[in-house]
Amino acid sequence: MARRLIVTIIFILILLPLSGAFGNFAAKSADAADEPIPENIPPTLDLTGGSAGSDYSTAFVVGDPPVYIVDNGLTITDDDNPNLSSATVTITNIKDFGTEKLAVDLSGTGIGVDFNAGGLLILNNTDTVANYQQVLRRVTYQNTNATPDNTTRQISFVVNDGAADSNKPTSSVQVINPDISVSKIPDTQTIANGGTANFSIEVMNSGDVPLKNIIVSDPNSPNCAGNISPLGPGDSDTITCSTSNVTAPFTNTASVAAEDGLGNLVSASDSADVIVINPDVSISKKPDTQTIANGGTANF
Repeated sequence: MARRLIVTIIFILILLPLSGAFGNFAAKSADAADEPIPENIPPTLDLTGGSAGSDYSTAFVVGDPPVYIVDNGLTITDDDNPNLSSATVTITNIKDFGTEKLAVDLSGTGIGVDFNAGGLLILNNTDTVANYQQVLRRVTYQNTNATPDNTTRQISFVVNDGAADSNKPTSSVQVINPDISVSKIPDTQTIANGGTANFSIEVMNSGDVPLKNIIVSDPNSPNCAGNISPLGPGDSDTITCSTSNVTAPFTNTASVAAEDGLGNLVSASDSADVIVINPDVSISKKPDTQTIANGGTANF
């Protein structure tokens, strides 16, 4: 009987610590189950590189090479993920199907192009935030249509960290065709030696955006040079001028240069020929000598 009592006491002494340990483990497990799983923090995309806001704006000039459509300081931040899994660039209001193109330089990264057509560019493959940032800075827009729709294109950007999309900033790309023309009138004129050549120089804004800083130059006719007030699309202005005491024929070339509101330069020139003649007259009275009778008639 005594032996059984001793065994029972020993068994109780062994179980008491174990039960406490199991209890603590169960309590800790319950506490861990109650702890909330941290939420994913979506990445943030800024096309401006630190300027106010996250949207960007630029212009594509018709006939020019592709243009970058974000600031070279574009930034991507993701507080809880060192990598991104994809990026999408979309022309949301494409107008000239087949001639509007997005392109990107992927060199030096593990990023790939999943799809690129119809104004939709999809990049994929898991790579670092820094590499996605580098690649998106290289995205370009081009339109090979000679007479494209001039609606400002809205191009959206979004990146994904595998769990959530970023914000969706927009690049606004104006499609512009700045142009200018100049006509020197008349094309040809003939004047006497020492005379005056008169010209009219008509300058027209033949593009689709306003032009400013319009300067006309004319080395052979300095009176024709000068500045012209800003011109809206389709507007024109005329300079009248003259060159006096012209003694030799010459080709007179007038040139005009201007810029649009974004600093794009345009220029044109036109020439006019001036022909100089030397009018002269001579008289000859014949015969040089004649002999007639007194009271006769002298004929010349």
